[in-house]
Amino acid sequence: MRQAFNEAPMCRFRQLKMEKARELLRMGKISVSETALHCGFGDVFSFSKAFKRAWGIPPSALQG
Repeated sequence: MRQAFNEAPMCRFRQLKMEKARELLRMGKISVSETALHCGFGDVFSFSKAFKRAWGIPPSALQG
């Protein structure tokens, strides 16, 4: 898989989770907490930290 995407499988998996989370939050149908659980995070704190690291904004900024 590293050859196909030019990155480690876990990095690619993490990127896909963050893209899915961003998509879910932009749709505005579920909460940040529900998005965190849906994307495989055990708690909102770790999800929020990972989301901000990935996109530079907190997940709550996409709700609306």
